[in-house]
Amino acid sequence: MGKRPLRAYWGLVALLPLLFSGCGVATPGAQQPAPVVSAAAPVPGSTPPAAPTSRAGAFPILGAEVNGEDVAIENGRRLSLGNGLFAEVSVTPYPPAPKTEVRLLLLRGQTPVEGAEIVVVYDMVDMDHGARDIAIGREIGPGQYSISIDPFMWGDWVANAAISHPEFDASLRLLLGVYAWRSRSP
Repeated sequence: MGKRPLRAYWGLVALLPLLFSGCGVATPGAQQPAPVVSAAAPVPGSTPPAAPTSRAGAFPILGAEVNGEDVAIENGRRLSLGNGLFAEVSVTPYPPAPKTEVRLLLLRGQTPVEGAEIVVVYDMVDMDHGARDIAIGREIGPGQYSISIDPFMWGDWVANAAISHPEFDASLRLLLGVYAWRSRSP
């Protein structure tokens, strides 16, 4: 037996801790993504139906910061960003996966908001990857914006969207539970 198979064996053994390092739970004092102050709130007069969660209910498959609290939301849910501004949030595929498209429909009342610039910074909750991933939203229709993100590892992710427009600035904090065992059907 030559040295080559032995080297391959030890190389595989050396990689095993890396493969399983994303499966743990956050340790106390672990660096978490900084929260973005958001004025997001559910549309008045609507009671949100229960949305699915991950990790036995601890983190939503899709969620948002609403009135300072992280809550599960349904795909396509309309949220108030304050001052008569609304964002309808949907992700494809649903449940989220690596290579996910986030779509925002921005409305002032019922009128689509055109010309906004959207920058999304996203990272895992339990594992700091150093440099944050950044995605730029592109306008694909009146008030419709598409943001392509790549949560490249299974786990819980936070995406902070900064929305700039000549008439206002707003923010939205989204929660994405990305797991391999979820069904792709809505």
